[in-house]
Amino acid sequence: MAYRFQDQRIGRCGLRPSDSASVPVLSELIGRRVVDDRNLRLGRLSDLVVSVMDPVPVVVGMVFGHGNGVAHAPREAVLDLEGRVIELGAANASPGAVPLRDHELLLRRDVLDAQVFDVSGRALSRVADVRLLRRLDRLYVTGVETGPSGVARRLGLRWLARHLPGDGVPWRDVHLVSGRGHGVMLRPGASGIGRLASSEVADLIGRLSVRKGAEVVRALPPDRAADVLRRTLPSLGGEIVAALEAPDAARILESMPSDDLTAALRHLDPTSRARILESVPSHRVEALRRLLSRPAQTAGGLMNPDVIVLSPSDRPESLISRIGRKPPQLDALLTVFVVDSKGRVVGAIQPRQLIAGNLTPTPMPTVSTDAPFSEVIDRFAVDDILALAVIDDDERLPGAQRRHTIRLGRRR
Repeated sequence: MAYRFQDQRIGRCGLRPSDSASVPVLSELIGRRVVDDRNLRLGRLSDLVVSVMDPVPVVVGMVFGHGNGVAHAPREAVLDLEGRVIELGAANASPGAVPLRDHELLLRRDVLDAQVFDVSGRALSRVADVRLLRRLDRLYVTGVETGPSGVARRLGLRWLARHLPGDGVPWRDVHLVSGRGHGVMLRPGASGIGRLASSEVADLIGRLSVRKGAEVVRALPPDRAADVLRRTLPSLGGEIVAALEAPDAARILESMPSDDLTAALRHLDPTSRARILESVPSHRVEALRRLLSRPAQTAGGLMNPDVIVLSPSDRPESLISRIGRKPPQLDALLTVFVVDSKGRVVGAIQPRQLIAGNLTPTPMPTVSTDAPFSEVIDRFAVDDILALAVIDDDERLPGAQRRHTIRLGRRR
């Protein structure tokens, strides 16, 4: 007796069990005989074509073995899919492999046994089977199985499968991370990645190969991709940036904070680093080169040169409008450093003061560019500040250390 499945959570996908009839899971369909309306054998089912444009993928075609080759047919040509054999209108079959469109994939080839990331459970596993459901005359993919029951069923141990747990993941929570399915799922509107926080996407790409991690990053909007990269280990971030094509790298690096980008670049060989720097907008290249020339575990090597400075020639009243026209990339860099006529730091206006409209500078602790990172950590432990002024030998301000870089320093 064929294995039947009814998903109790199918309502999440917009389908109601009362409107539907169950059909076997994918593994129960693969290998079934395909016949025409005169019961003449055409071959055996080898795969199903699905469109992933909608939240619930729909089966749009089928592929079956045909002599020494293959043939394909649209879903509308199937007269009966739930019997012991699959009945097909022979006139609608076409020889050869099915021509897939950008939003289509093959369930057996691209999904079965593929690595999958459950974006609700944040877990990486492999697909053991694919769950299907028929509603009226359409066949839908409702989710995948990752538990041992699916594996046992595919081995022909149906009696055992009924006694083993089946870990079902609704399709809306699935992100394929291998094969063509991975590329299709990265297309806009077809992936659960957009519902993950940047830190969770960073965790995902940390589980993937560098090449596939680069594919995930490339599919994100530039600002989001930059935010994800700055949350990864600097060594991994550097490898992913190196794996990107120059145009993709350029649009992402433009949105990446200088200190995070520097931390990633330090882990690359000189050739890869030089190639990536060619993708960085020219107005940032020199600043990055200066940061890279400093020892990594010093305040100067980890500082961010993108700081807001209020000099004696600036009008304090115009400060808020200036920040509004060009806000900093990071909240910590909302700290305004006040300098004297010689460019030396005399104080700072903290973000909380900006919110209250208090533009009176308060004393600001400083560290020198060659200060060891341990001194930076101690300074942040003593002072309740988001950013710390870094000064050179002339007591001028080349940049600031933000509290976030404590994490970067410890993770190296």
